[in-house]
Amino acid sequence: MLDFAQFRACIFDFDGVLVDSEPVHAEAKALTLEQYQLQCPPGSVQAFVGRPDSAYFEWLAEQMTLPVSIATLLEEKHRFYQALWDEVALIDGSLHAVRALRQRYGKLGLVTSSTRHDVDLIAGKYLLRPWFDVIVTRDDCTQHKPDPAPYLQALSQLQLPGQQVLVIEDTPNGVKAAKGAGCQVLGLTTSFDAEVLVQAGADACLENYQQLQTWLAA
Repeated sequence: MLDFAQFRACIFDFDGVLVDSEPVHAEAKALTLEQYQLQCPPGSVQAFVGRPDSAYFEWLAEQMTLPVSIATLLEEKHRFYQALWDEVALIDGSLHAVRALRQRYGKLGLVTSSTRHDVDLIAGKYLLRPWFDVIVTRDDCTQHKPDPAPYLQALSQLQLPGQQVLVIEDTPNGVKAAKGAGCQVLGLTTSFDAEVLVQAGADACLENYQQLQTWLAA
């Protein structure tokens, strides 16, 4: 178990950590490919969880000849996600965890590979924005997870070194990005097994936020 007393802030990932949006993103990708009679290589969507949509479609362009541009695929995926976004629910216990860690540390950040528009949609629905001092989206960086750049940007805005910041992530790409920025990482097993997250560098793993409450109270 991590020593929670050593931290001065916590940074949350968004998709799969605060909101259960990964299945909706996957469905929007599948619908995008389906309308162009493209087949998604087995396991490929899961491999890109935690990375921007552009990274997935760029990789796909390397595997096959696409009938339309990457920009068009991104627009179509965004359109499908817009139609489905109201299906996105909060991860069970996530809002309580946000409140508890805000009370404990005073500073919270949000670092995500989602666009600012997508974050604003769902954060607005669940009134999440006021809890966070810093929000870094894919629109705010030229380099994205698993590159540490988004986390380094958040640390700079929080004015804290990585070793004083706890990160909660649910994907290997996110874990690698946070570790690359010098943070300690608590893996949440909503998208990947604990073994996969630990192999990526997670310092500890949670099955759910109820377990976090127990740890914080210890």
